[in-house]
Amino acid sequence: RDASRDASPLPLIPVEYNQLEPLLAAFRGTDTNGTSGYSAFPGNTNAIFVSLQPYEAAIRSTGGAVREFVNPKYADGGRCTFKSATRLECLMQDVAWLLQAGDTEGGLGYTTVPIEWGYFPCKNDLPTAANLSAVGVPPYSASTAEMAVYHAHASALRAVGCSIASPRERSFHGVTVPLGAAVVLHPSFAPCMSVLRHKLPTPSCIRLTDASTLIISGRHIRIDALELDGALEVHVADGASLHIRSLRVRNDGWRFDELSPTILHDKRCPEVLRMRGYTLRKRQARELIVSTPGAHEMIDGELILISRTPHALCDAPHPPRPPALSTAGTPNASSRDPSATPNSALGLPPASPRRSIGGALEGAFPPPARGIWSSSSLRLLPRTSMEMPLVLAAPSVVQYEVGIKSPSRLFSFSVYISLLPRSGDPVLVPTPVQSPPPDGILAPTELLVGGSGVYTLCLENRSFLSAAEFSVSLAHWPQVTPEEAAEAAAAAEMRRGGVRACR
Repeated sequence: RDASRDASPLPLIPVEYNQLEPLLAAFRGTDTNGTSGYSAFPGNTNAIFVSLQPYEAAIRSTGGAVREFVNPKYADGGRCTFKSATRLECLMQDVAWLLQAGDTEGGLGYTTVPIEWGYFPCKNDLPTAANLSAVGVPPYSASTAEMAVYHAHASALRAVGCSIASPRERSFHGVTVPLGAAVVLHPSFAPCMSVLRHKLPTPSCIRLTDASTLIISGRHIRIDALELDGALEVHVADGASLHIRSLRVRNDGWRFDELSPTILHDKRCPEVLRMRGYTLRKRQARELIVSTPGAHEMIDGELILISRTPHALCDAPHPPRPPALSTAGTPNASSRDPSATPNSALGLPPASPRRSIGGALEGAFPPPARGIWSSSSLRLLPRTSMEMPLVLAAPSVVQYEVGIKSPSRLFSFSVYISLLPRSGDPVLVPTPVQSPPPDGILAPTELLVGGSGVYTLCLENRSFLSAAEFSVSLAHWPQVTPEEAAEAAAAAEMRRGGVRACR
């Protein structure tokens, strides 16, 4: 286009490969990798984020109709025989054309990501993938898709500063893959990079060789130092925590071994192996499976139970904790925190006095002695949970009531409730929510909390299949000791006697 004559902005539109190749051929070009090893035309993963306002305008102007096309695959160069049945399709790329009608500000753009977190579908069988690999085209097979997962997780460890050996090229029946440290970080351990950084506070002390296998699952896990040359599995239950302060593992590990042609073409060979061309042989591995509730530490390879209450080594970084509180709410002199250094020693102006109110929270005023929270409709998807913070200024009575909607025998045991302090023994261990009796009324449950501080009420749906719908209410008020009850009764009697005397 002649920009001197037409200054209107050019549309940013993804192009399907079957349209790009004829276009390049018309100009005597082709899509080949450059000196960098990559194509000049970045691939599109079809991950599209659309603002609702232009999306609504585009739907109104187009009626939501997307143009259709067919993209047949031919088995011969003369294009006379179909390789497989073709079908009518709509391109996600065409959404960009449709959005032009609703986009008045030219807000179409794109984001590039490193190739290690890129596009690795499993779409080709082993012979097709081998032919593509031979000519330098991404094979997109079962083997490359599987290795891409391991490589992506290993790259995440490198990105936060861990020392992970680089992968080496390995060929399985003609399909070239990057084979290095096989790393699997379960979403319960690290759903995103910010959480991963928090779980690995000293990443320079974590080292994996290219022959290592590392599998980690569990929410409450923190790793300070790890040297791995072999296979290691770490699994920590929800009611437990594990702090690996130092661990060195060396064993024969797991190996990906290529299948012999005889086994590969044998009809008795499982399809899951035939589509890959290799098998995984588990020779040796160390397993750390922590299922006992409580806080555990590993020092120089020795596992130690240090508390019956799991530590909160999860989800996001926390600010430094203030001095620990005793049951009465006063600072414990045996626990000092560096953040408690007087401002005068740091050259800062004096701070206003603050009263510690328990756990990791501080404030200028104590929390209210009484409180209530309720919701008439909550929904938890399978294998999910929600947490509600509870801050108590003094020993209190905590009352909760959970009402199950459409109860069933199966559902009555899928939702669990627990009340956990920031430190110390659980007030209520994970307990299944019971179905209501035939009259439909389930009495509220009262718990006596003997200390002050920060607590968490957790509701968890342990079902693998069904969502949980329920209502919940939570209330708390100060706990009255027998002595306080007697004093209150005596004071009331005195007030009644005083009234009678005045009469």
